[in-house]
Amino acid sequence: MVITAWRVMLGRVPTRECLRKRGVMLDSMVCAMCQSEEESCQHLFLDCKHAQSVWALCYRWIGIFSVQHNDCLTHFESFHLIQSSNKQKLVWKGVWANIV
Repeated sequence: MVITAWRVMLGRVPTRECLRKRGVMLDSMVCAMCQSEEESCQHLFLDCKHAQSVWALCYRWIGIFSVQHNDCLTHFESFHLIQSSNKQKLVWKGVWANIV
């Protein structure tokens, strides 16, 4: 879980965009979940309508309304600042990693 979250923040998930950049030939570049945009790390974990639904449920559960960020690292950094104590920040980092 933590390794996956770390890879998402670094953009090191083998999305279709990353595979294309590495020379892997694919039949399609669109997101397998929504079939509407190129599958990138940003799209898969933040911009895809399915990912946005998950984040909206999470925000509702937490009791906040937030604006989506333009990259995974910024999203992570702002997500764990919801609470103030170090213990609470650690918990919210874990929640973020589990959602991803």
